[in-house]
Amino acid sequence: DDMNIDILDIVSVVNIILNGGINSSDYTECELSDANFNSDGSINVLDIIQIINVILDTSFIDYLDIQMN
Repeated sequence: DDMNIDILDIVSVVNIILNGGINSSDYTECELSDANFNSDGSINVLDIIQIINVILDTSFIDYLDIQMN
């Protein structure tokens, strides 16, 4: 966990989904917890969509900050 939300998080969640999701034994509890972004008990496309929304919102806010200064 690098404390950043970016494209690498999306890639990681996709890999977890393709390898069995929340029931996969290939990942640590921390990785599975991070991948379950919306905390609904499953890792699926909804988690990916929420991560994308956070990335886009953060990028937009950063863009506005740059434009205002």
